Amino acid sequence: MYSPKADDRLEKRQLSVQISDLLAEEITAMETGAKLPTISQLAARYGVSVLTIREAVAALTQRGLVERSRGRAMRVADRRADQHVAVLIEMDIAHPNTPFPFRRMCQVAMQRLRENGFRARLYAGHVAPQDPPPTNTSTCPEFLEAVQKGQLCGLITIASLPQALWLEPLLAQGVPVVGQGAYEYGVELNYPDMVERGVRYLLDHGRKRIAFMEWKPSWDTPQRVDSFLQTFSRAMRKAGVPIRDEWIRYDLHPSHPGSGWEGFREIWNAFEEKPDGLLVCDDNLMRDAVIGIVGQRIRVPEELLIVSHANKGSGIAYPFPVMEFVADPEAMAAAQVDLLVARMQGEAIAHPKVVIPFVARDTSAAQSVSRPVSARP
Repeated sequence: MYSPKADDRLEKRQLSVQISDLLAEEITAMETGAKLPTISQLAARYGVSVLTIREAVAALTQRGLVERSRGRAMRVADRRADQHVAVLIEMDIAHPNTPFPFRRMCQVAMQRLRENGFRARLYAGHVAPQDPPPTNTSTCPEFLEAVQKGQLCGLITIASLPQALWLEPLLAQGVPVVGQGAYEYGVELNYPDMVERGVRYLLDHGRKRIAFMEWKPSWDTPQRVDSFLQTFSRAMRKAGVPIRDEWIRYDLHPSHPGSGWEGFREIWNAFEEKPDGLLVCDDNLMRDAVIGIVGQRIRVPEELLIVSHANKGSGIAYPFPVMEFVADPEAMAAAQVDLLVARMQGEAIAHPKVVIPFVARDTSAAQSVSRPVSARP
């Protein structure tokens, strides 16, 4: 049933929220302990009732922006007592398919922040690794609450895209943010260099029929994987080597069991003529592709020479030689912390994007036999 009084209450709640947001913008620019206008003065300023202002102030108090005590003036709260550096990962770190390097980066970042004397807290969402990230929000409500309360003095993001809902308030508060991908300040792996070096390695070893495997997320920054394909194509064209679209796969998520095997099977069965070189830009895809390689009884490296992305400390190993280009998640996390600390201390930042190189590792040197391991008996 229609109730004018209920509608009036809704309108007042909405008005108090608007006033609360306006006051929050003013308060974040004021010094700790600064005296605020009285309830009556605020009511006169905004032309609303005292009750509406009390609701707005109560919201500010709950957000940790205002201190109130009986008989004393309202003042700007000291947010430094609760401030800390946040490490945000939207992926579910308990999910069995969440990639190892992201979990390792979280651990190292937390450890190094504490070693630098900062209070640090990990905020983890619940996005499955194969699912798209949240749109203009976070799946960790505790993180959003900390942003709203002004409790953060720095933020490191890991495998998390920037979202205006929380990024804009942090930037307005002067909180430095360091991430990966589409952030002003961040740390990146030099994937284009890895692709170019991988192609060159295969070509230098006489391979002319080269297949390529990667994953291109529809929601990620398009230039990321496009640059992989562009680098691969450019290197192949420069060498005068033909490219077959049927030998390129980037549509299967590496966290889906069977994706690497399925991608490799499609490549291997595309033509009667088979590729003699394979470049894989994701270690999870490569680990899964091994099933297909062994199942097809392919002799490695005689029939198929393989170059793959790898992560230090992942524990992934193969039953045949692979030229690996190894990323170091610990170095990534350390670089993120160093960049954030420099920003928090007001140091001049010469390079807002820190690029971490890959390190080549030939696993044939670690094989226990002198001849290449074959999938054939």
